[in-house]
Amino acid sequence: MSDVVRYEVRDGSAWITLNAPHNHNALSNALCAQLAERIAQANADDGARMIVLTGVGKTFCAGADLKGGGGGAVEGGAGGEPPFIPALRDLWHSPKPVIGRIQGNAYGGGLGLIAACDFAICVDSMRFAFTEVRLGLAPSTISVIVMRKMRLPDATRYFLSGDRFSAEEARQMGLVYRVACPPRGWTTPWPSAAGRCCSAGPPPCRRSSACCAPSPRWMWTRACALPTR
Repeated sequence: MSDVVRYEVRDGSAWITLNAPHNHNALSNALCAQLAERIAQANADDGARMIVLTGVGKTFCAGADLKGGGGGAVEGGAGGEPPFIPALRDLWHSPKPVIGRIQGNAYGGGLGLIAACDFAICVDSMRFAFTEVRLGLAPSTISVIVMRKMRLPDATRYFLSGDRFSAEEARQMGLVYRVACPPRGWTTPWPSAAGRCCSAGPPPCRRSSACCAPSPRWMWTRACALPTR
């Protein structure tokens, strides 16, 4: 299996990088499986105080890999829990601060990954969309996480329409924390945000992260059980 998700530790941060630009970092079975492994590795790595999630290429994540036959990585089926769910759940419940360094467009399940970060910084040129609805699907798996960031009227509009929205609109709706203008734009918000997360010791970071408690587990379980079609 090729290394479609990279892992490295830099200056106390565990960098998890989606590394399938040829496929727009779509959520294939291989990518989801490796992503779950990398998140577990980062959570257990004593050398990492925080996690940075990013990607390679013009697209951060194109959502489910429907063209490659990997839609089951997100939707699941008779075989049980799809591999995307444990990856998303473990990222969301990570005991360490998670920052998204979002370098390109995000669609479908990619927005779930962004919402699972404690906060995300994205490039100003990127676009977002819940494209599932255009394919006759519902964003049920990611809905609980996304709804903790976006306002209800905004989520309703974009869940139902599948329309694209800009980086600045995503910031205004609360999905991302800040918009950067690369290449110089990364140098201002990025080190300051990362530095603040790494300035405290590991125990305070873990306790503070736990204070930002996610929605009750029953909500997550119920959302994952909803049909997408």
